[in-house]
Amino acid sequence: MIKAFLKQDTLRDLYEKLDLYHDSLEAAKTQEELSFRDSMIYEVTCFALPMLDDYFADNLFSMANYQRYRSIIEACTLLSLDSDPDFHKVNSNLLETNFNILRNGIYSDIIPNYIDEKELRKKYEIAKELIEFSLEKDRYHSAGVSLEKVLSQKFPILLGRSFLESIRFFLGYIYENIYIRSGEMIHLIDYRDLSDKYSLTFFNDVTRMLIGLINQYEWNREIKTREKLPNSARQVKKVCLNEFFAVESTILKIENKCGKCFVSKALSELIKLEKSVCNSLLKMRYYDLNSLFKVALEWIVNVDSLTDSSSHLINFNFDAEISKLGKVEREFKFASMKRNLITPNLNWQNKSLVEIVDGFIDSSKKNVKKYCGLSNKDYIKVKYREAKAISHGNGYLALLDESGYALDKELLLNINDLLKETISKLSRVLSSEIDLTVEEQIIIEALNQKYTLLMKL
Repeated sequence: MIKAFLKQDTLRDLYEKLDLYHDSLEAAKTQEELSFRDSMIYEVTCFALPMLDDYFADNLFSMANYQRYRSIIEACTLLSLDSDPDFHKVNSNLLETNFNILRNGIYSDIIPNYIDEKELRKKYEIAKELIEFSLEKDRYHSAGVSLEKVLSQKFPILLGRSFLESIRFFLGYIYENIYIRSGEMIHLIDYRDLSDKYSLTFFNDVTRMLIGLINQYEWNREIKTREKLPNSARQVKKVCLNEFFAVESTILKIENKCGKCFVSKALSELIKLEKSVCNSLLKMRYYDLNSLFKVALEWIVNVDSLTDSSSHLINFNFDAEISKLGKVEREFKFASMKRNLITPNLNWQNKSLVEIVDGFIDSSKKNVKKYCGLSNKDYIKVKYREAKAISHGNGYLALLDESGYALDKELLLNINDLLKETISKLSRVLSSEIDLTVEEQIIIEALNQKYTLLMKL
């Protein structure tokens, strides 16, 4: 077990309290509208519990936890902002408005059959009016901020306030740094930046903040009755062990031949993400599975972009790629590190992350199966958009109905298929340099077995 700053007993006590609060608030939110405070504490528990699940399963260094650190800080910042009288009076009343704006953005171009489009657009128009009215009321904090800018932000509820300044003021510089760094780490980046030392330090600081937060509150509410975990879900973990062993063997072969490189590190990160998915499945934290789909898909996309040649795949070096660019392109690239992604694919530099992921889906998936009234391609696209919204501590989960917390078997099956395609492509491209035939067979067999088990869920 990785040694954290806090004692095991302290962490287990924190876990039990978070679990209690999560269950009681989840039960409450099916019967009543949660207060702003309770909504944000609920958001905190949604990200803190799977983070601790990974810690106790010795998977702390999963990239999934960087996403959770960021989301916990976001939720804690919004919770702290509520102590500001101005925010409490104007902004905290906009949680549902915030939700309806984000929801409209998810389904702006793809509408699954579980969404009533007419109702969606109607609520969005009402939300726009409320934001416009609120901007007038909050001129001191929102001076010079346009309605369009607020509607396009990840946190419309802030009405244009600086999120980083809010983190710095309420939580301090340490948490601002964790937030910025975590945001960089969960996007597509150069392998040399993926250092485990950050995760342990961040985990220690975030858990200490959680203890300080959670000890302020007490609940005496109904606990939601938990459903029983299907037997096939328990068997998934055993099957995954073969997959992990074979991927680790693949990494070893690549590094013995080529040294540490982007693709070997990317495979290592995918294993950790798979373990996070498995842990959340076993704990029935299905909302977390939807959130993790974002990170897993983006990493698969980036690895796939390198597979046009074995030389490119093995020898990719970010510094070398940057040096090929002209001055203007180079400046754009370095600016994009803070706001979007660092990528091996230089053709992506003028595209958004959504455009990049959509392009990968269009090129890699057949447009055949129907899920929720959507083709296979559109289903994955809409799930990616949902994952982007869920992966922030913005109050979205607190207002999501029961359908958002149900097991999405098709999502897990799609992750499985994408992993299988990625491994087969890597093996094929590297065949002239490294023989991965045995490893590929073991991985594919494990993924096929997992597919069968997931079908039984």
